[in-house]
Amino acid sequence: MTTKQEAAAERLARWKDDQIRIAQVEAASQSWGEKSKTAKDLLHDRYFFPLLAADIGRAGLVREKRNALATYIVATSRLREKPLHEIIKGASSAGKNHLAKTVLKFIPEGEVVPGSSMTAQAVNYAGTNRFANKVVYIDEQVGLKHPLRQLISEGRQIRWVTAMENGRRIMKEQVTQGPVACITTTTQAALAIDDESRNLSVWMDESFKQTQEIAKAHVARQREPLPPERLQQWHLVQHIIADRRVSIDTPPWFEEMAEKILPYGDLRIRRYWPSFVEACKVVALIRVARWSEIDDEECTVSFEDFATAICIFDRIIGESLTRSGGDAEMAIGDLVERLSGGTHGGVTASDLVGQQGIRSLDQAYRALRRARQAGTVYIVNERERNNEKRYARSPVATFLCTPEYAVNKLCLKIAGTYIHPISGKRIAYGT
Repeated sequence: MTTKQEAAAERLARWKDDQIRIAQVEAASQSWGEKSKTAKDLLHDRYFFPLLAADIGRAGLVREKRNALATYIVATSRLREKPLHEIIKGASSAGKNHLAKTVLKFIPEGEVVPGSSMTAQAVNYAGTNRFANKVVYIDEQVGLKHPLRQLISEGRQIRWVTAMENGRRIMKEQVTQGPVACITTTTQAALAIDDESRNLSVWMDESFKQTQEIAKAHVARQREPLPPERLQQWHLVQHIIADRRVSIDTPPWFEEMAEKILPYGDLRIRRYWPSFVEACKVVALIRVARWSEIDDEECTVSFEDFATAICIFDRIIGESLTRSGGDAEMAIGDLVERLSGGTHGGVTASDLVGQQGIRSLDQAYRALRRARQAGTVYIVNERERNNEKRYARSPVATFLCTPEYAVNKLCLKIAGTYIHPISGKRIAYGT
């Protein structure tokens, strides 16, 4: 065979292997239900996240495995001192609320505080413990000011009010206690910067393929629903995790990763790095919940915990770095891509003059500067004196790297395998 034929045969073989592994994960998920294993058994299973993704699919979600697992981790983070928060973004009818509601079925009902809207003052009158260590789910965030903003940042909200007592006016303290894990949805590409800085952005899959799969799922005859008793086991998993009160630290090589791998070219890294570290700790919390007793009250994030978190969140954070601009910034990115013909040579500011809404060179530069700050375009050529900058559409960025790259880059003296949380593949790392 020729070299091209050999490469094609190799790709076909890898594709077949992947399909076999996916089928094995689905079969394992069904077998687990048939054997009526306990929640403890599920926590002990190395395929915990692939099994969870498969059952979320049986509960009614079509594909969207990465977003579903991210939402589950955000919801589980309510048990931590500094929970994660998430905004699910997408066009109308993209399935944002369906994603959130389906995943939240796997969280015990009493742990979720749902609402269709919330006024700016509602949090002040919620009561002391109504929100403490709960998931607050608002199914449409239409305003630019999040009423939970202070509760998210400070872990509690204190308000001084006046009241009548024994015929005289006095001052009283109203306290709403957190922390909370907040999940909201929106059709807007970007909210106010103070809201964006407090949340992870999860983008829905709006591709033709996803629409086709959703349509096929609605008429599928052999689709097996998730039994209620199976869902009850997942609720028990959450109760077991909630009972595990343990301090979780990061390993020393996280400092090396922050020094050698973390991309510092974007200020928003200051926002996303702490969120990613917390996601690693939540995954570690789920792992240590399998043990009824541990030697001490402190645990460390393992490499497998890191690998699971990076496989789920790397693309999500990467998309946030390149898709967090408003409609105007996204439109400039699309315009630059169209004018450049998809090449990497890019376009200049003068190329934009005469396009819709851009009548002068100053307007072009201002639009490109805003788009660059939003991450939708980047400068292609080297920065030299008097040269004309050329801009290209930003590709979907990666936040950090693959787990295998981290091992090699940091020269870690470890080796083993981890289970990819989405595909279910067993992946080797180290030597």
